[in-house]
Amino acid sequence: MPKSSSSSSGDESSIEREAKKIESLIFDNFSDVSESEFPALPRDTNTNRKTEKRTIQNEEKKSFASAAGGGTRQLSTDIKELLNYKDMITEQDGIVKVEIPEEELTEEKKKIIIFKTFCLKALNIDKICDQKIEKCLKPIWQDITYLARGKKFGTIVVSFKNAETAQKHAIKSLESEDTMLIPIYIGMRTSKERIPRIPPGVNPMCLMAAVLVNREDNINLLPATVTENTYWTGQTLNLTLQADLKILERLPEIVEVGEEVLNILVEGRKPRCFQCGHLSHIKKYCKEGVEESDGEEEERERETEEKSKQQKVNGRLEPAKAEQAETKKKKKNGQERQTEESGGGDEQRNSCTIQQKRRFNAGNKNQKISN
Repeated sequence: MPKSSSSSSGDESSIEREAKKIESLIFDNFSDVSESEFPALPRDTNTNRKTEKRTIQNEEKKSFASAAGGGTRQLSTDIKELLNYKDMITEQDGIVKVEIPEEELTEEKKKIIIFKTFCLKALNIDKICDQKIEKCLKPIWQDITYLARGKKFGTIVVSFKNAETAQKHAIKSLESEDTMLIPIYIGMRTSKERIPRIPPGVNPMCLMAAVLVNREDNINLLPATVTENTYWTGQTLNLTLQADLKILERLPEIVEVGEEVLNILVEGRKPRCFQCGHLSHIKKYCKEGVEESDGEEEERERETEEKSKQQKVNGRLEPAKAEQAETKKKKKNGQERQTEESGGGDEQRNSCTIQQKRRFNAGNKNQKISN
């Protein structure tokens, strides 16, 4: 019996060895076989094309956050570093103020352009939706680091990586479909200029040259249009200029073309008085040649004193309380005047009423006695 068990175990081990040899031979032969002899199974070509298109579209499409460097970054929480900003911070009456140095502010202003949103259909500054603004900003999308609505109506604030890129993009206006973005950079103001009543024999291009001559280096000329000849008004030249406020103030006011005299109207420019020739007021409010009497001066001084009194109660007086105080004073003054005018009439009336009361009481007593 023991001999048979040993023989059976030896047969099993020999069988296992032969099986391992066969497996090794099979897998070794398959490893040597190239992929060309056994190509991969074919897949659906439509799915492959769709995935390729999606990957290409995702690579082309970049969100504003990715273009503007969106994301998060870790800030230092070391108290010693925070104390470096202590000199910039002041606190008073529960209000904390941070005073940034002027040098840093000027450097940041050089990186910022304020764009006015101009509607080409209505030809005016208007509030434009975000999608249209983003279409206009598409050519300079990669250079933008910050984008927001401005404080004034119809403006957006765009910040760039550095001052050089901001200066490069501040020269040209951006346009798409019915929207235009007009840039304003460090005091450069955008203004409209209009020359009405142009006769048919005058070339509008000549008038544009007359306005811009000797100023072309300091003025950016944006869209220009001319209305057709109409009855009673003629042609009208409409210009959009971008320049410093001082240059806009110095633009010519009149153009003479032969015997024709044409007025130049500039948006935002201070009016000129036709009586004295000075700026900032019109003829109606001109004071030249008009002498004020003593009574008018006194009235004006009283008005200023009353206004100063109204503005003083803990720094400012409430206007409603001031009006109430004035009405009370007027009522008191009116009552005093009535008493002075009436004089002794009130005393006579009081004595009459006392006599009437005595007579009435005496009559009541007589009636009781008779009863």
